[in-house]
Amino acid sequence: MAAVGREVSESITAEVLGGLEATETVEDVVRGVMDGLWRIMDRDERLARLYFDLAAVSVVEPEVRKVMREMKAGWRKVVAGLLDGSEAASVYVIAGLEGLALERLDRGETRALRKARELFVSSASAALSGP
Repeated sequence: MAAVGREVSESITAEVLGGLEATETVEDVVRGVMDGLWRIMDRDERLARLYFDLAAVSVVEPEVRKVMREMKAGWRKVVAGLLDGSEAASVYVIAGLEGLALERLDRGETRALRKARELFVSSASAALSGP
């Protein structure tokens, strides 16, 4: 399970970073990361399901918990690097993406979800761009 978790993490990271264009603003980063995650889910929703399945198993399996912590730490580092090093900002963005991904897995790509995605991008951009 640990090897699968690491492979999933590396695959998702490569896809998301490979699809990022110029990221000059917080909005570019948030939208780019979200679009990368959506591309992955468009291609194979099972990767997202596997991620959440591993997260659920990590509650009771210490080895899986260790791998999930490593995965999340790696993602926080990547996103923080894109957001000028802010770990709190990366936690915020990742938590929002996880919630939106769960909504998509549960109900599909609805009109409400599309609007929620735009709300998240605009609110994250406003919150993280500073005064």
